[in-house]
Amino acid sequence: MTVGCVAGDEETYEVFKDLLDPVIEDRHGGYKPTDKHKTDLNPENLQVNNNNNKKPASKQQQIEPLKTRS
Repeated sequence: MTVGCVAGDEETYEVFKDLLDPVIEDRHGGYKPTDKHKTDLNPENLQVNNNNNKKPASKQQQIEPLKTRS
């Protein structure tokens, strides 16, 4: 069984960090709040493993909310 949770913005993360930090640490193999995300934007370093030529079983897409006019 899996459980999903989302911090929609920075304030939500701060309010619920006591809930989210242990979930993030468990889900991402020990990633602690003090750790820094390593970013590598070099496409040459991208690793793709598609030896079985199957399509992905799932897809995730983030939808940004529409901005309201003032």
